[in-house]
Amino acid sequence: MTTTIITASLNGFRAALDKVGAEMLDAARPAAYDGSDVLLEEVQKNFSKYPIMGGKDNTLYKALYRVFARRSQDGVPIYDVGVNMRKAPHWHLIEYGHWRYYAAKKLPNGDWVTLKRKGAKGKKPPQKASKAVKDAYYIPLKTPVWVPARPYLRPAKEALPKALAAARKTFLERIRAKR
Repeated sequence: MTTTIITASLNGFRAALDKVGAEMLDAARPAAYDGSDVLLEEVQKNFSKYPIMGGKDNTLYKALYRVFARRSQDGVPIYDVGVNMRKAPHWHLIEYGHWRYYAAKKLPNGDWVTLKRKGAKGKKPPQKASKAVKDAYYIPLKTPVWVPARPYLRPAKEALPKALAAARKTFLERIRAKR
């Protein structure tokens, strides 16, 4: 007889745990969203520190995003904050710095273009073309120039404690609202 009572009370406990677990999973996605929002704002703020990059009208700024990526194995939602690589395939050149081998010019709209030779004809050379082919098309610099890094993604890691606090706050508000 005692076993039946223990089993019945455990089943009720398990049902209560399942209910709390479902409430927690429902609150997890808005919490993850709010945490990722803090990180996205930090990335945008870091990007805006560099006026040379053109501000909010810049293609790279417009490529900064947050997207619901997936759910982990235990059902926890995951958001990615970063750069849309289709919109800004050369984002890493700004983030990490790079060598510039050819003359370039900044257009009035803030975009940069590599200057080509006057006699250059046809399509621009592919990215994997040899240096000789590129030298025949673009105007090479006498000495390569190092373009320093302007990191905007990596420094956003410092905002992780704020992001976790925002996620925790939203999570607790959602849990309390269901009670």
